[in-house]
Amino acid sequence: MFALHCTLLHESTDKDETQASPGGPEMPATRKLMGTLVASPYPAKDEHGVAGTFFVFPDLSCRNPGKHRLHFKLLRIDPMNMTKGAVHGAVASVVTDIFDVYPAKDFPGMRASSALLKALRRQGLNVGVKKGSEARKGKGKKGGKGGSDDEEDDDEDEASDEEETGRSSGNTAGGDGGEVAAKIAAVASTNAARQGKTKKRRRRDS
Repeated sequence: MFALHCTLLHESTDKDETQASPGGPEMPATRKLMGTLVASPYPAKDEHGVAGTFFVFPDLSCRNPGKHRLHFKLLRIDPMNMTKGAVHGAVASVVTDIFDVYPAKDFPGMRASSALLKALRRQGLNVGVKKGSEARKGKGKKGGKGGSDDEEDDDEDEASDEEETGRSSGNTAGGDGGEVAAKIAAVASTNAARQGKTKKRRRRDS
């Protein structure tokens, strides 16, 4: 049984910065790296159809602007030793390249999800996908609509993926939901107009 553990590292040293130092002796430590820090193996195929085992961290976020790295450690879990504080042996580890965390005012925009993530989602992985800021801007210019947020892109990509795999979802928010609502409103107004004409004809006949 395996699991992958993630920690936040300083850009140039091996210092673990997952948690910030407490401001005082009686103050609790606060986390810099938010989200689920441990992932279970997910057997699937990549975007090229090659089978493999994947560890996905869908909700990781760093709350401290600056340059950071991530440290991933593959652990062999002993099912017979699951007590609190148990130590499990590390099988392998890897450190990512340096990446930037931006403050909100300097954020350049969301990147589009990779083909790998989209392929995993089509196989049942519960994770959202993004079209990215460039696609969103292009859509706004083409359709004359702007201001759609990342959640709308998320829902639109989810809908397209579900059509490809024949799966359904209860999500109707975002761009697709707006189009559906507009169609429903158009049908309702047409039906109301027909009913009004029918009533007028009945009055004339009477």
